[in-house]
Amino acid sequence: MRGPVYGPVYGPIFVPILAACLLAAGVAPGAAGEGGAARPLTAADASAGKAVYLAECSGCHGERGDGTGPAAEFVDPRPRDFTKPGFKLRTTPSGQPPTTADVLRTIERGIPGTAMPSFAFLSADERRQVAAYVLRVADLLDEPEP
Repeated sequence: MRGPVYGPVYGPIFVPILAACLLAAGVAPGAAGEGGAARPLTAADASAGKAVYLAECSGCHGERGDGTGPAAEFVDPRPRDFTKPGFKLRTTPSGQPPTTADVLRTIERGIPGTAMPSFAFLSADERRQVAAYVLRVADLLDEPEP
């Protein structure tokens, strides 16, 4: 014996209720994959990160983040120019900016096979601050999280 079939009634009732619940939860139509949430870093983090960046990163990436630090000419591959679009190590689709977690992961782990070392010796706060500074230089800090 079969149970009741809700197909014709269930669909017309369920879809508007689901849409209302999603809208109440702040999930706008078409928001999937478009980000929308603010990055978990602030301008204050970026300001604090500048000193750490200058001490630990500018030797390769340059004081302006353009990949022209004093050691850059001796490094292969060349250091990343944060002022240009396109981050290689990211979990987002091609052409999209990296997530904050992507930048933090690269700072913490480094990039094996390159001159980019792990900066796990920095405190978690310092790594967050450097990530915020890098995202500011890349003009991504005020963009929504992908």
